[in-house]
Amino acid sequence: MSIQQFLLALRARFGVFSIVLVATVLAATVTSFLLPKSYRATVSLMVDAKNEQSLSNVLPLMLPQEKLSYLQTQLDIITSKRVARKVVQDLKLAENPATRAAFEKAAGDYGSIEDWLVEGLLSRLKVETSQAAL
Repeated sequence: MSIQQFLLALRARFGVFSIVLVATVLAATVTSFLLPKSYRATVSLMVDAKNEQSLSNVLPLMLPQEKLSYLQTQLDIITSKRVARKVVQDLKLAENPATRAAFEKAAGDYGSIEDWLVEGLLSRLKVETSQAAL
């Protein structure tokens, strides 16, 4: 097969290649618009209690139950409404026009848009602890 024959074969298949390319891009675009938007973030957080004020001298002497209690306290802080409200305020989520429109459509007894965002954030937040370090 010469180079000229190869180029003629590519030219003959150009129409098929173009149709497949357009169909693929169109299918990806339609799928992107139809699927609901969902974002998932995962983080591993290592708690170093050696630097804590009240635990600096007694950490090596802590029982595993006390360490578990400490981790539970950290979990309670992460999942608190106060921390969620700070996230909403720092990211200025209440200022987004799309969020305001969704808030107006939502039925419920929410005092403000920030309360609604905090409840939504906390309902989707999942925090797990690992007891491997104990």
